[in-house]
Amino acid sequence: MSEFSFSRTIDLWFNFFTIFWLFEKENGDESPHSKRLLMVRRLLVSRILSFQLRVPRFSSNCLMINFDTRPACSQRHQFRLLSKRVFSIIFLCLSTVCMAESPIPIIFDTDIDTDCDDVGAVACLHAMADADEVNILATTVSSNFQYSAPCLDALNAFYGRESIPLGVPKRDGASVDRGSRYAKQIAQRFPSRFKTNDDAPAAVAVLRKVLADADDDSVRLVTVGYLTNVADLLRSSADEQCPLTGSELARRKVSHFVVMGGRYPEHLDPGKFGNFKPDPESAVYVTKHWPGTIYFSGQGEKIGTGRGRDGLPEIHPLRVAYDLFLGKTATRSSWDQVALLFAVRPQAEYWSIRSDGGNHIFPNGTNRWVDEDPADHRLVEFSDQHKPTIETEIERLMMQ
Repeated sequence: MSEFSFSRTIDLWFNFFTIFWLFEKENGDESPHSKRLLMVRRLLVSRILSFQLRVPRFSSNCLMINFDTRPACSQRHQFRLLSKRVFSIIFLCLSTVCMAESPIPIIFDTDIDTDCDDVGAVACLHAMADADEVNILATTVSSNFQYSAPCLDALNAFYGRESIPLGVPKRDGASVDRGSRYAKQIAQRFPSRFKTNDDAPAAVAVLRKVLADADDDSVRLVTVGYLTNVADLLRSSADEQCPLTGSELARRKVSHFVVMGGRYPEHLDPGKFGNFKPDPESAVYVTKHWPGTIYFSGQGEKIGTGRGRDGLPEIHPLRVAYDLFLGKTATRSSWDQVALLFAVRPQAEYWSIRSDGGNHIFPNGTNRWVDEDPADHRLVEFSDQHKPTIETEIERLMMQ
């Protein structure tokens, strides 16, 4: 083989690989994490190609066994060029890995009893973890319904994360009689570490442990149920595991606290369902004593998801839960998924944040957004024009 054809073959194969890598299909993933990786891919390929153009071509004789056809100094020079080229590309690859952002540490707190959107949110959470968008530190249950903990644990195990720390309230909070159309069935059909809530550890101990182990200002805490566990965290004292109080842990470790609950601008009907009403005392306490910003999310009623569940196996737990809850109805509202999506992707273009005023929760669990409030509250909103985008993305995550 001639010098020209051999070196050109190497270059053509190398260029084919880089271009194929650049334009590899992204499977429709519109997450910020995937977009960042694609941007880094393109940066790397452009650097490699520009580096190729700057390095002069060298004879393929330097790669062949018969080296005595060229002077020793020429051989050494071409080896130096080859080494520089190879190690520069290796360095660029390593630097690309470093440029990709680490998964977001997240704690997911849910009631997972009276509505099926909790199951949809758990599916979204694990899809984001599969994409390295989040790192699930813990999942806690705020419900006292006896099958909520084994239901959530079974879902975590189904999605391949059976060892995720999980805790429950160990005091009266929401009524144990609230019930569920699906939690017991999921708990009994799928493997779980727990038979009932009684077998699970205290949520406050789980929260204190994972927060104490986390980096400062790194954790995103999202609660889509009752605020029982968060209130217990804030009231907790220093212990043998951590010298900080619960309030100090929250201030130091949590970067974003997202609460799904309430209706806005006001919700004054005590008879209508809502996350603040089953344990209103905890809701009032948390909104007054949280040592930082609280992002409230109340939209999601008009985001209908779950229509794609017919494409899942009949034994898939998401399909089981949604079928038990909905029957033949195609979709369910997505309050919990919206809150989770914001917690993970707060910079997405579809959100708008209201920072004036604050959320006042009354002793019976009803609420009103007031013009003035001493706490640092934010209201997460989105317009009707972004509804299809949010709905499509939630559905995609749920069905993975």
